Amino acid sequence: MNYQQFNLDKPVIYADMNVYRYLSYGELRIINPESAVWAYSSTHLDEIYRNGNRDALSGMKMLEAREVKDNLDSKFKSVGNITLNGYIDPTERYNQHLEAINGFDGADDLIEKATESLPELIDRLTEPLNGNQKSLLQCHVKEASKEMKDFFHEHFSEVRPIEKTRNSMGLKSHLRKKIERTGNPIEEIWKIIEPNMDGVPLGQFFGFDPHPATIQSGLPHTQDSSLGSAHIILNMLGFSPDSGLNKRDKIRNIMADGRHVGMASYCNHLLSADMRFINKARAIYSHAKIKTEVCFFQYNKEGTSIKILAK
Repeated sequence: MNYQQFNLDKPVIYADMNVYRYLSYGELRIINPESAVWAYSSTHLDEIYRNGNRDALSGMKMLEAREVKDNLDSKFKSVGNITLNGYIDPTERYNQHLEAINGFDGADDLIEKATESLPELIDRLTEPLNGNQKSLLQCHVKEASKEMKDFFHEHFSEVRPIEKTRNSMGLKSHLRKKIERTGNPIEEIWKIIEPNMDGVPLGQFFGFDPHPATIQSGLPHTQDSSLGSAHIILNMLGFSPDSGLNKRDKIRNIMADGRHVGMASYCNHLLSADMRFINKARAIYSHAKIKTEVCFFQYNKEGTSIKILAK
């Protein structure tokens, strides 16, 4: 894959959500911010919606941040046509985003609610039936509802032995820590787990290359989607892992971080105060030979300053 980047007169800095929040709280100061173009994506807007906290919008406005836009085709599929939009007031852009996602959010919560409301719905529908028929049908429905709910929770519970899986692949905790300090962590991980991969090549396993099934299905394999997949794989393998991998509400945040890694790859710099996030992004960019520079800053609640140097 030929990786693309914006090429402007100023460096484009994709800032993690914590940058915009700290800036709005007055806990972060950007020196010489006009020396760069600041960027965000719809993933930021999704996070604002999920968290119910709009403070980051003020930080975006202060930096006149512009959106890295994933343009979709007529079927709302990404074709890898990424552009950097002109500046629009972040609050206005966020309101547009709310209109766009209206009716599509909370799908997983609806599944669980459906399992709880199914018996009540069947009770109303079976009201005309006689007593024996109604009781028999309701009995089956309650059992089916219980099975649906058990299945749902099984796939989002904390009982999955992730650490055992990592250990069985040879990725012991002390080895993962050691790998974090290497020049190409993904290559080092592959040396350990390849014997268990049954011939699957590294590129397909981490998502850098499309899987044959993906090609046959016609699903798009874009720069940002491939890098986002690699982020999720690294998390599951225990490389600078985020907490809450087994919790449904945390999985959304982890997937969002993967999208951030993908969208930031079109920019010159990725800025964040989250070291785990930075470690995974650096490993991915290093292996893919992407020129995006990963920049970590130490957050200090009493005040942090970041100086931006001209390109």
